[in-house]
Amino acid sequence: MSIVATSPPAPALRVKPSFEPWAGRFRRPVLVGGITSSILALAYLFAPPMGTDLAAQTARGDFYAAHGARLVDFGWYGGTSPLGYSWFAAPANALLGARGVGALSAVIASLAFAWLLARFSAPRAALASAAGALVFICNIVSGRTTFALGLAIGLLALCALRVYPSERWRLWPGSADNSGSTTTALGWDLAAFGLALLATGASPVAGVFVAIAGSAAALVGYWRSAVILIAGTVLGMAPFLMLFADGGVQLYTEDSMRIAAAACIFTFFLIPGKQPVLRAGALLAGLAVIAAYYLPTALGSNIMRLPMLFAVPLVLAYAQLSRPLLTVASLALIWFQPPLMTFDLHLLGERAATRAYYEPLLAELDSKSITGRVEVVPLSSHWESVYVAGAVPLARGWLRQLDVQENALFYNGKLNAVTYQQWLAHNGVQYIALPKRAKVDFRGGRPEARLLDENLSYLTLEWESADWRLFAVRSPTGIVQAPATFVSADAARVRFTTSQPGDIHVRVRWSRWLTVRGPAACVRPGRDWVVVRVDKPGSYELTSEFSTSQPARC
Repeated sequence: MSIVATSPPAPALRVKPSFEPWAGRFRRPVLVGGITSSILALAYLFAPPMGTDLAAQTARGDFYAAHGARLVDFGWYGGTSPLGYSWFAAPANALLGARGVGALSAVIASLAFAWLLARFSAPRAALASAAGALVFICNIVSGRTTFALGLAIGLLALCALRVYPSERWRLWPGSADNSGSTTTALGWDLAAFGLALLATGASPVAGVFVAIAGSAAALVGYWRSAVILIAGTVLGMAPFLMLFADGGVQLYTEDSMRIAAAACIFTFFLIPGKQPVLRAGALLAGLAVIAAYYLPTALGSNIMRLPMLFAVPLVLAYAQLSRPLLTVASLALIWFQPPLMTFDLHLLGERAATRAYYEPLLAELDSKSITGRVEVVPLSSHWESVYVAGAVPLARGWLRQLDVQENALFYNGKLNAVTYQQWLAHNGVQYIALPKRAKVDFRGGRPEARLLDENLSYLTLEWESADWRLFAVRSPTGIVQAPATFVSADAARVRFTTSQPGDIHVRVRWSRWLTVRGPAACVRPGRDWVVVRVDKPGSYELTSEFSTSQPARC
């Protein structure tokens, strides 16, 4: 009998949970989410335009296609900052169209959300994936395609995180992850950080949501994930706040705040305790919903998108309820916090969303000598901010936060014949276009439309068609004041000439990115608008460009 020497058994290795991105538990939810979103996205692309926000996304894409990466758009409000809205949504919209960007983003978001549900073992992952696909499509039906882009990238940032319970309290991985090396783990961390930054750059609102996810991770001890997400959003938010902010306040009613907060609380109690990150996220979302109401910021009612999009899918995924109770809970959330407002569907096929609707008005304006701005009473669909702004500078546009800030009289009940005349003069308005049969914006348009039905002494009805009435302002102030002579203006520049040196007052909002081209001039902020100091007679152009030194500032 032979004796074989054997070594003692090696100590057991601590193995982290396996991580196979396409394991069996991932396939069904991802397929359900991907197929559902793809079918709905195709239907959306073939449907007529709808939703109140689509016009703003289209306008920004058109501006980029026509003028490139300009830093000031003079087509709205006397000047807005395209980069104050998104870093790269405008070129994406110019390339794919706003609806193309929205459809692609919704599909990517659906796939990422389904993958996350499977990764974190949602009991009803496939059902919740279908619900997620539906709400993401509802989001783009409302026209929020830029936000959809940021949301998709933000969900990809969550997918890139590598979180394990054994590393819950560590700021940095202490050993290799299941992929085999610490370097790979670091690579995924950097990817998550970069995606969080890009999500914020695509849409600051999406960045806020990523920051809430990071804060939820911090509350339950996942510090590494929290640092990655929050650092990415802070870095991404800095340029918006420091360099390109347009300012303003987003309207937000108390009733809306209460409903959104109730949806967050409802979700918090329906998600089981073994999902602490989701419960913390629901709690933080509720606090954010309340804080956004009391703090006057540009975020405002946009915070409602968080419970609007995620409450129903997460309840369907994790709530430990019987089918009848789960159905009742989901329907209650949909009723009180619907992911799609019926008003957006009412705009389906609206004539005022087509270029043909504006062509008679544009032809009439083209026959005029335009030296001032045109005020188009805002329509419900807001497509005047696309088709009219592409031809002449508008006194307003489609950026609610800035409209509330700069044109408060349309919202605070102080609009009357006297204040309206003062507003027209202050903004250099030369013509006013009033739609006759299309719906006007119920907040910022109806009071103005009612006022224009009165016989205002300082307005003259110059032209009328089946769809429009065009009023001329008597003795308009114009965009450029004497002694200069206005030459032309579009969304990228204002041109004028002067025969003598001096200060030229131009009705353009101040921006650090303004510059002057001409023989010898500089620009500075004035009391309300800007002042161009001209040292020599000649032709000048007020435009914008990126410069760290601001050489054109006086």
